[in-house]
Amino acid sequence: MKRLPANCLLYTSVVLSVGLARNSWNVELYLDNAFDSRGELNRTFQCDATYCYQNYRVYPIRPQQLGIKFGNKF
Repeated sequence: MKRLPANCLLYTSVVLSVGLARNSWNVELYLDNAFDSRGELNRTFQCDATYCYQNYRVYPIRPQQLGIKFGNKF
C-alpha cells in the first residue's frame, strides 16, 4: 500500500510592520511572509472505497506581500 501525501511540512511565516501616528492619522508599512517561505496550509486528495488517487491539491500560504496602510480617526 502506498503512503498517502496527507502530512504537511512545518513552516514559519514572519510578519514585519512599522508605523507612525500623528494627531488623527496613521500610516503603517508591512511585509507579510518576509522570507517568502512556501508553506502548505492543507492537502486534499480524492479517495473512493478501495483506492486513493495520486493527484492531490495543495493549499499554500500567502506569498510575500509588501504594503502600506493609511488610517484616519474621525
